[in-house]
This record gives sequence, structure tokens and C-alpha cells, in this order.
Amino acid sequence: MEIAAAVEQQGTATQEIAANVQQAANGTAEANDGILSVSRASDAAAKVTARMMEAANGLSAQSEQLKAEVRSFLGSLQAA
Repeated sequence: MEIAAAVEQQGTATQEIAANVQQAANGTAEANDGILSVSRASDAAAKVTARMMEAANGLSAQSEQLKAEVRSFLGSLQAA
């Protein structure tokens, strides 16, 4: 009878271990999904940042051009 009880306990322990391994696997999958989501969001933010930088550089160039044109215009007014 003692052997049967030991086998039953071992079976119960094995089932508990299997359940814990399944929970760990599920947790790992959820963590992986979260990491992938963060990675995708980071990639999207990097693309938006690059576009914003391009726009800011374009505005800066236009500002410099406008500044030069205003100086030229003011210089022509002083010369007149």
C-alpha cells in the first residue's frame, strides 16, 4: 500500500510540475508579446522622429533663405 501511495504522490507532484511549467510558458509568451509591442512602437516612434527632423531641417533652411532675402531687401531700401 505504501508503494501505491508513493506512486500517487509522485503522479500528483508531476502534474503540479507540468502545470507550473505551462504557467511559466504562458508567462514567457506574454512577456515576448509585450516586448514585440514595445519594439514595434519604438520603430514607429523612430520613423515619426525622423520625419519631424526632416521637417525641422526644411523649416530651418527656409528660415535662413528668408533671412537672407529680408537682409537683401533691407539693403536695397537703404541704398535707394
